[in-house]
Amino acid sequence: MEEKKVVLIPQKVAGEDFQSLRSDFLVLEPERHNEPFSKQELDKYLPIADAIVAITEIDAEMIAKSLRLKVIVANGAGFDNIDITAANALKIPVINIPDTTAYATAELALALMLNVSRRVSEADRELHRRIDNVEEFFAIGRNPGRTLNGKNLGIIGLGHIGRQLAELCWPMKMNIFYHSRNRLPLVQEKGIRYLSLDELLKISDVVSIHCPLNDSTRNMINYDALMKMKSGAILINTARGGIVDYDAMIYFLETGKLSGVGLDVYPEEPKIPSKLLLMPQAVLTPHIGTNTIETRQQMADAISSVIREVLGNPGSPVTKDIVNPEIYASKEEIQSLLPGFNGENE
Repeated sequence: MEEKKVVLIPQKVAGEDFQSLRSDFLVLEPERHNEPFSKQELDKYLPIADAIVAITEIDAEMIAKSLRLKVIVANGAGFDNIDITAANALKIPVINIPDTTAYATAELALALMLNVSRRVSEADRELHRRIDNVEEFFAIGRNPGRTLNGKNLGIIGLGHIGRQLAELCWPMKMNIFYHSRNRLPLVQEKGIRYLSLDELLKISDVVSIHCPLNDSTRNMINYDALMKMKSGAILINTARGGIVDYDAMIYFLETGKLSGVGLDVYPEEPKIPSKLLLMPQAVLTPHIGTNTIETRQQMADAISSVIREVLGNPGSPVTKDIVNPEIYASKEEIQSLLPGFNGENE
C-alpha cells in the first residue's frame, strides 16, 4: 500500500474542518485550537511534510527543513507570513485562496465604514455605561454621525476584496475611486475611476485599504500620505497593519484631521496601541475579517482542494492563485500558462 502523503497544519483554527483530507492524507494538526505546534514538534514533522497550511509564520528555516515539501497554501488571501524568497529557492509553489475571503472581508470593511460614520459603537458604549440613566442620550441632534450616500470612497488595492467592496457600495450611491499598481482596462472599471494615490487621498471621504503588505506598501500610508487626506475623512484598514504608520494615524485622530478609523489589523498583533483603545472615534476589531462560520469552512474546503490538486498531479504547474509563478519559468513562459498574469497578485 502506498504511504499517505503528509499535510502539516501548524496551528488548529476554530471553524476550519479539514476532515475531508483525512481519508487520503495523513493530517498533522495540534489537538487544541490556537495552540500551535512547538518548535520540537515542528522539527519532527517538517521533514516529512508534503504540504503545509500557512496559518502561522512559515520562515526560511522551516522551509529549508521541509525536505519533501510540494506546496505551501496560505490560510486566506494574505501571504506575508510566508518567506517567498525561500520558497522560490526550492521551487515550491505558494498558493493563496483570495476567492473565499473576499466577501467576508469586504463586508467587514463596509460594517466598519457604517459604524464609524454613524458613530454606532460610541452610542452603544454610552448606553451600556449609563444603564440607569439613559434619557440624556436620546436628545435630538446629539453627537450626529454622517451618511455615506453621495460620499467619495477611495479603495487602495482593487483585488478580489477591493472589487467586492465596490460592489457592496454601489447601491449606496457612493462615488467610487481606486488606486492599484495596475490600472484595469477601461471596459472593466464599470463605474469606478482610477486615480493616483495622491489624488485619491485628497478627494476621498472614506479611504479603505485592500492591498497586500510587501516592500512597496509597507508604511505606504505614512504621515505625508495622511496629511493629504481630507479634513474629517475616515480611514478603514482590514488589510495589514504594516501598511499604515499607526503613530501618525493616531496623531491625526488626536488633531481631528481624521474623524474616525475602523481597524481590523495592527502592526504587531495581538498588541494594539494603547492610545487607540482609549479613543471613542476608533472602532477596533481583533482581525476578524474572515471570521464567519461560512467563510471559515469555505477556506478549509478551498485549501483542501488545492492540496488535492497539487499532490495528486506531481510535476504539473499550478495555474490558479499562485503567488510565485516565477518558480516555473520566465515571465513570457508564465504568460503562456497564465494569460492574465502581470507579475502581481493583489
